[in-house]
Amino acid sequence: MSWKTAVYDYVHAKNRAEAELGAEPLRSVLTADPSRFEEHAKVLQAARQSAAARGLRLIEQKSRLRMKPLYELPDEAAAELEVHRTLTYEGHGCEYTEERVEREQVTVAPRSADERWELVAVQKLQPPDSYRPKPAAPLSYAAGWPESLPVQAALPYLNTSILQGPESSSRKMYNRAAAVQYAEIYWNKANPQYVEFEVDCTNFVSQCLFAGGLPMNYTGKRDSGWWYRGRINGQEQWSFSWAVAHSLSAYLLSSGRAVQVADARELRPGDVICYDWDGDGRFQHNTIITGMDYSGQPLVNAHTYNARGRFWAYHDSPAYSDRTAYLFLRISDRI
Repeated sequence: MSWKTAVYDYVHAKNRAEAELGAEPLRSVLTADPSRFEEHAKVLQAARQSAAARGLRLIEQKSRLRMKPLYELPDEAAAELEVHRTLTYEGHGCEYTEERVEREQVTVAPRSADERWELVAVQKLQPPDSYRPKPAAPLSYAAGWPESLPVQAALPYLNTSILQGPESSSRKMYNRAAAVQYAEIYWNKANPQYVEFEVDCTNFVSQCLFAGGLPMNYTGKRDSGWWYRGRINGQEQWSFSWAVAHSLSAYLLSSGRAVQVADARELRPGDVICYDWDGDGRFQHNTIITGMDYSGQPLVNAHTYNARGRFWAYHDSPAYSDRTAYLFLRISDRI
């Protein structure tokens, strides 16, 4: 038995578990890592309960695997896995398709009893909270602010007037359709015109807001305004509000670019939801709304754990807890 067979058995078991919305198919392949089995069981139970509460049933589950071997030794081997999962739900006369990308590192070793390879450890690749940017392609600038961002080109247009003085007092309409279009194009890839972060959720949402016409507020200071200029001479040239979850929510509220609403159903496509996983008052994750379900509940796109059309509450996320709090931000129509 090849060590890769043990990896494929794990992926196949995960696919079955997702299709059944139950962890039992994983029990036999996670005997050496029971904590991981318990985590999967909790997540799948939450997914099952969420679907039931929304009156949905899973009718199709597809997955596409990319495996990158890391090393192979006589007594151990490891690989990085990327699974692109597509889930289709049906309910109330509608169909909903959710996509997500799961990245893990798995380690396998031969059992002493029969030398058959088995899974001994599973580790998620993205850290829960970090701030380590990846290199980006050279940044392009344009000498003006267009009426709507040409998403196909997807260049981060910089309003040169903000480098010369305060923002103009005249405001334009927030282009929700352009923000959503950008989120749909880049939900599972990076725009090479921007730096990509290992924890990229807020950088992604900022790009979407910018695509919708939200003007940069350039101060040149990292702890104020909302702006991005790329990496210049090795220096990070963007505000914390552009890339850090809690800072973005604070900026949107303090600047009047957004208002807080009480219920997710008051939001519309192009609006933002912020997540405080442990209820300590500091937000660690941001998503952008790209659609609504039959009952007016938001569906969101996100980076870091890349997702498209995901139900906003994230009850089936390993990060979710009973202490999780949300901030619902309605982007002002006049920006």
